[in-house]
Amino acid sequence: MNFLNCGVNELTNTTEDESFYGQWPCYGEIDIMEVVGSDTSKAFGTVHYGSPHAESQGSILLGDNAFSDEFHLFSCEWEPGKLTKNTNMNFLWNQEIRRLC
Repeated sequence: MNFLNCGVNELTNTTEDESFYGQWPCYGEIDIMEVVGSDTSKAFGTVHYGSPHAESQGSILLGDNAFSDEFHLFSCEWEPGKLTKNTNMNFLWNQEIRRLC
């Protein structure tokens, strides 16, 4: 399976960091954009969090076109208590942010 993933996470790999943040996904991961090779006309944005693992996801479908056919702009706006994702300046989805672990 081919995929493209642009994500952000805390990169906590040491025992000291894990004792403070907890193990993945407790410390969180933000996938700003993911396109899975089986359907290149659909892009996902996902937030992984919590213990046990939970996620919140939004997606956008281009129809007959693939995301590789032209340039697209993906953004992630992080405000106090809220994360909003946009694709090509159009709202994709938002996620309330709160401490879960």
